[in-house]
Amino acid sequence: LYPHMTVFDNIAYPLKFVKYKDPLPNKPDNVRHLTKKEIEKRVLEAAKLLEIEELLDRKPKHLSGGQRQRVAIGRAIVRNPKVLLMDEPLSNLDAKLRNQMRAEIINLREKIKTTFIYVTHDQIEAMTLGDRIVVMKDGVIQQLGTPKDIYNEPVNRYVATFVGESNIIPGTYLGKKEAFLGSEFDCLDYPFAVNEPVDVVIRPEDFDVIDHEKAKLTGIVTSSIFKGVHNELLVDIQGHEFIVNTYENYAVGEPIGLKVDPYEIHLMKVQGNE
Repeated sequence: LYPHMTVFDNIAYPLKFVKYKDPLPNKPDNVRHLTKKEIEKRVLEAAKLLEIEELLDRKPKHLSGGQRQRVAIGRAIVRNPKVLLMDEPLSNLDAKLRNQMRAEIINLREKIKTTFIYVTHDQIEAMTLGDRIVVMKDGVIQQLGTPKDIYNEPVNRYVATFVGESNIIPGTYLGKKEAFLGSEFDCLDYPFAVNEPVDVVIRPEDFDVIDHEKAKLTGIVTSSIFKGVHNELLVDIQGHEFIVNTYENYAVGEPIGLKVDPYEIHLMKVQGNE
């Protein structure tokens, strides 16, 4: 924000350079600037939308981080853009303020008819703000889809590990079954050839903890961290380290039995280190 300007003047600044066609009978190509009254009307509309009407006379130095962010957004939307590009707008805010601003952006998106292109490295922001997500690596699109598609059906290792935690195990597709870690598991139908090598993706929350004697997968807990809602376990299974989220309490060194339902297993083509 311009530090020497009030909030009102910061939001109004882009409008001073906007020209609009205002055809007259004798001057069909006439263009003009907005009038002072038109600028004031637009600024007040943006301020009301962002709930910062009481801040219009203040200078940026007298605003909180969240208030400054809302003023910056107001300066962007006051021109009624067809597309609004936000490049990591919340990266310099603390966690609590990020959550608050994220909710405000969602609310704003529902109020104005503008396409938002939102650039972020924050997975939570992408999943909560996006109608469609584009995951990119080195400037190349890896996958485009809804948040649920991206999370539940990643196309390669890069997407699976970038969006949320993933357990990725080498396996073999057997036709509505797959084999990994020496056992066979039911899975959904996939367009793979029988006996084709695949990468098996299981999210940490998709494991079910069951009696050790009934489990197809058994291992030893090597780490247990309380995360508030759940416990995050690291489990060693045949030399492979798995992340498992559970409400149960397990101590380090304790044996554990796991199962996973067919619809919780996702298979991907093997693509090296992608």
